[in-house]
Amino acid sequence: MATDAGGHLDFGAEKAKALMAETGFPDGLTDKIIARQSPSYGPFNQVLQAQSEEVDIKPELKPVDHATWHQMTRQYLGSSVTYGAARCRWRMCV
Repeated sequence: MATDAGGHLDFGAEKAKALMAETGFPDGLTDKIIARQSPSYGPFNQVLQAQSEEVDIKPELKPVDHATWHQMTRQYLGSSVTYGAARCRWRMCV
C-alpha cells in the first residue's frame, strides 16, 4: 500500500473497485455495519461511509449505544462492525 509525502496511506479507490469486480461484485454490494453511537465515533463513521460509497459499497450504518453494540457484535447481527481501541500509559491517559 502506498503512502503520500506525509506518510498517510493511499486510499486506492480504483484498485478497490477492480478487486471488487474481480471477486464477483462488479456492481458493488450492500454491507450492514454496526457502529457505536458516540461523539468520538461520529467522524470515523462518516469517513467509513464516504469511502465505502467511493468503491460502490453501500453501507447500511446502524448506530447503536455501547451496550447494544456489544450485544449485537456477539450475536453477529451485522456483516461488519466498527471497532476502535487505544493504548497508552496510565499516567498519560489521566
